[in-house]
Amino acid sequence: MSEKDHCGCSVEEILVFNQEGHSRGVVQSGKSLTIRFLARVTQDIFFDPVFRLSLLSLEDGRVRYTRHMGEDGWDISWLPRGSYPVEWHTSRLSLPPGKYIVDLEVAVVPNGHYKRLFSVTASAPLEVEGAGQSSPAEIVGGWKLYGTESLGWRKGRDNWFFKHFEHAARVIIYYMLDDSPLLRGNILDVGCGDGITDLGIFLRKQPELLVGIDVESNFRELPRMMRENGLPVDLWPENLVFPRR
Repeated sequence: MSEKDHCGCSVEEILVFNQEGHSRGVVQSGKSLTIRFLARVTQDIFFDPVFRLSLLSLEDGRVRYTRHMGEDGWDISWLPRGSYPVEWHTSRLSLPPGKYIVDLEVAVVPNGHYKRLFSVTASAPLEVEGAGQSSPAEIVGGWKLYGTESLGWRKGRDNWFFKHFEHAARVIIYYMLDDSPLLRGNILDVGCGDGITDLGIFLRKQPELLVGIDVESNFRELPRMMRENGLPVDLWPENLVFPRR
């Protein structure tokens, strides 16, 4: 089961683990449940992704549980090309007995607005056994995203790279300039500093040309800061220019 090269991302290998850690589609109501899948980013950089898990009754198609990572505090600012294991776990599965469809949805939230891209369902249904409740209580689950520990946005909101590549770039694009189509044209930034914000703007909006100038030449450190925060240096586009004095 997989969704290949759809919008720069794919989802593969949805696995369901019961309370004993066995990968099979039968779990006991009231016991733990773990769902794992592999997210593959197939483009150079994928901005603002979010993953949603839904459990639907196979009998009537009713959604019995749904929640995305953003609702649990995850702000995945960007992912470079690569593979990322993702896990959702609940210590107590509160679902009545029956069969359920496991659905995983990929979306983006570039400016706080949720936009669905595609969804993938597990190849086999989830079967819940035991004396479960007739109607499920709120399921408390937690998310994990592996392979991202070195990325700037995982280092905390006080991280210099996060403040400029993520936060400042988003504020300028979506709040100060209201995602203006002019951001795809020719841009001059007077007082660009170290260039991190300009890089964040460029990679998100892909303008024809962005020129950053500053009395200092701190942008010379930009390749080093990119490497230290998990951003491949070869993502620096040719038409992002910092003239040297």
